[in-house]
Amino acid sequence: MKSSSHFNSLQASILGILVILTLLHFLFSCSTLSLSCIWLLCIASLYYYSSRPNPVFLLDFSCFKPDPNQKCNVHSSESFVLGTNRFSEESVGFMRKIFLKSGLGEETYAPKFVFQSNSEAKLESAMDEAQQGMFSAVSSLLSKTGIQTSLINALIVTCGSFSPAPSLSSLIVNRFQLRPDVKTYNLSGMGCSSGVISIDLAANLLKKSKEIGYVLVVITESISLNWYFGDSRPMLVTNCIFRVGCAAALITNDPSCRRVAKMELIQSLRTHHGASDRAYKAAFQEEDDKGNLGFALTKDLIPVAGIYLREHIKILAPRVLPLNQLALYAYSVLCSAATWGNKSKFKPLFVPDFTKAFDHFCIHTGGKAVIEQVGRVLRLGDVLTEPARMSLHRFGNTSSSLVFYELAYFEAKRRIKEGDRVWMLAFGTGFKGGGCLFQATSSAKFLNFFARISDLPTQARLVLVRLHIDILSEQYNAMQKCSGCGCCEPRASSTTPLFNQMGTASFERDRHDVDIGGVPYVVMVENLEKGISPFTMMEFIHQQVSISCQVLVSPSLSREAYSRATITVSSKRNLDKLSEFLENPNHSIISSGGRPWVLTEKWPAHDIPLASIQALMANYQTMLQSREAETSNELKVVLSGTEEYNTAMLLKDLFWEFINHQARLHQRLRAEEAKIAQLFDAEEM
Repeated sequence: MKSSSHFNSLQASILGILVILTLLHFLFSCSTLSLSCIWLLCIASLYYYSSRPNPVFLLDFSCFKPDPNQKCNVHSSESFVLGTNRFSEESVGFMRKIFLKSGLGEETYAPKFVFQSNSEAKLESAMDEAQQGMFSAVSSLLSKTGIQTSLINALIVTCGSFSPAPSLSSLIVNRFQLRPDVKTYNLSGMGCSSGVISIDLAANLLKKSKEIGYVLVVITESISLNWYFGDSRPMLVTNCIFRVGCAAALITNDPSCRRVAKMELIQSLRTHHGASDRAYKAAFQEEDDKGNLGFALTKDLIPVAGIYLREHIKILAPRVLPLNQLALYAYSVLCSAATWGNKSKFKPLFVPDFTKAFDHFCIHTGGKAVIEQVGRVLRLGDVLTEPARMSLHRFGNTSSSLVFYELAYFEAKRRIKEGDRVWMLAFGTGFKGGGCLFQATSSAKFLNFFARISDLPTQARLVLVRLHIDILSEQYNAMQKCSGCGCCEPRASSTTPLFNQMGTASFERDRHDVDIGGVPYVVMVENLEKGISPFTMMEFIHQQVSISCQVLVSPSLSREAYSRATITVSSKRNLDKLSEFLENPNHSIISSGGRPWVLTEKWPAHDIPLASIQALMANYQTMLQSREAETSNELKVVLSGTEEYNTAMLLKDLFWEFINHQARLHQRLRAEEAKIAQLFDAEEM
């Protein structure tokens, strides 16, 4: 990278010398007036190139994904609230209602103290929450970028409601051994807008600097010390929507990083509307009548967000909108002024089409109502607000860091292409608005904190949140009819989400193989073509990875479009070989009809007699050797980059959306069954 930069500088220097020589030759052959004009042009050009700000790049970012044990669903939330014995029945019912209507799913993350015996957090809990998020996000970011901490010139840490001493920035300096002359900044009290504001601050530092530099931005929030234990409804809302999250970003003004950076910051804007009392008090930290400290989200919050979003847009629009949209808006202003007072002929103002200026929107996800309000003001459809809804559903309101979770959602869905423009928009207490316009310098790759595409929330999950209880009842009745076949039993336990059981870490149990052949392992593969032969699958696996296995294809229901099978191998070593083949991102296994295999689960089968497995393996091995070596035309491997592979990945993503939707229905069903059982027990008592 450095050699390329030096070569470009050499080219620019040679070109500059040639231009100067040409101008000097031309100057001495012109009149005095022409000479003066040329000198002025040269001086103006020199001033422009010497005073223009440096380009600013988002080198990379990383989002924190808490421990699966911190997942907070309706059941765990209700257990915690009831266990504190500090809320009235009306408050518990109100919080349950807000939770179910908020747009949050049941896989968001809560602080650790929620799952511990002590129902009230202390300073230690808040520090642990901050360290857990910041250290993980920063470590991941430095690992991905390969930037040494000695190159970081400035550190910006933003946390709206937690400001310990020493500061959070000092905590990071100490942990990562940043250099002594690093400039540190702590932002607090800015609410959900501080993430975008910190990027704006980092950009201003780098634009004004004449030296190449790197700014580390850490965006977090503390929930532990801000849990409200009272009965004021505006304050109870925060208990229902705010969740644990953290993000870290590395910003630089190094021009040589353009090719490796993810995005270039084109424009940023901050607005502050605190002069209005209504805006200032829309979200406010205060004590209730009983002295309980809380954060009140008043009824004015949504209208204020709409009003001052328009004010923010009035300043931003002339900077980013194309000329035709500005011309249409100016024309609508003139028409409205001309017809003012005449209701029959009055024409409303034209709302510019912001999709002409931005390709993607990372809008503030303060809650479902806030997203809907922003969508109404900007006239954005469900497709454009989907990332905000999905991020809210999957992670809850993580405050200022959530715009980066949305950006990670775009990346995981492979939607951002080179040259695309992304608008980050966030609001915060005060009332503040912040916006950043990024332009992608490269196409987004599937490289972020999501372990796999199944970790992502989907439109199916969003629909699930809106299901009415009668739809759930219909699902229950349908499942009761086929309960005997076992097809509706969830593969994930109520305490461990489905995709956590799929990860490799779930199977690293430090247990050595026992007996002669080792512990047998079982792999569940789904999305198979109906009618596929177990022998075909065994032969295909043997040809590809040279291991013997036992395959059992389960019968599928008439309404199902696919089959599933269990593959049993005799040892952990064979499991690793099979898993590496099935989960390799560089290829996909498809049937003749194009249906891709999907590995959903794997587990050690300690309860299966090893001798019987080994006997079956030997029999199948003999059968395989007796057959001619030929590849079945029913299964094949398609490589990355081909059209078949791209189609297979889309179908695989679609299947994950379906299976996670199904798993969520099972979880909701269990929760409703538990409630019904409790009501029945209460009536008997």
